[in-house]
Amino acid sequence: MAEWNISDRQEYYDYMNPVGTFASELECTVATKLHRMNLSIYRELAGRYELELVFHNRVNIHYETARLLFTGCSENGHYDVLLPDSMSSFYVS
Repeated sequence: MAEWNISDRQEYYDYMNPVGTFASELECTVATKLHRMNLSIYRELAGRYELELVFHNRVNIHYETARLLFTGCSENGHYDVLLPDSMSSFYVS
């Protein structure tokens, strides 16, 4: 929960930068809050080449939305950035 007490971008970067520091939905939410962005996290539906929205945090309707693809299991998965063009034909709600 230390992440919620950090309001400075550089301080947060320094906190998350060391090798072995992992991010969860909480850290992704904090990072987007610091950068004044909304956050959407997707998972790929097995064998269907479609994405399912599994988490959304709208801070402000005027903010851009960071879109991440989560793969793997929740204990040690991986986040990739989704670019707008890569989402157009894959998203399901």
